Amino acid sequence: MQDSTMTMPRKRGGCLTAMLLLMMVVNPLIGIYYLTAGDAVKDAVPDLPDWALPVLIVLSFVNFICAIGIWMWKKIGFYGFVGTSIVAAIINLISIGPGQAFFGLIGLGILGFLVRPIWDDLE
Repeated sequence: MQDSTMTMPRKRGGCLTAMLLLMMVVNPLIGIYYLTAGDAVKDAVPDLPDWALPVLIVLSFVNFICAIGIWMWKKIGFYGFVGTSIVAAIINLISIGPGQAFFGLIGLGILGFLVRPIWDDLE
């Protein structure tokens, strides 16, 4: 006897899976890089405010947590990524300029596009 309340298993697309795995690998590496090579980052981006590097370190690890959240079917993971992307865009706007600030939002657009088909499955 089958239960009529059984739900279909949730299925994540291959591109979204790849992006989330990439986010789970790259974001902690970026955070570690910023921690260990902060002077090189400041030399490469002289207009970077002193407060920005610690914020970027935190954002990279928060993005890692957000990727895990999306992997675990939580909308809060996507909302968190939106928030970190906006903060990073503001930092880029201050220190690098509008072109790079916009470029940084492309990842958010791609993630939104990939999450859209499964949005109703997220809790």
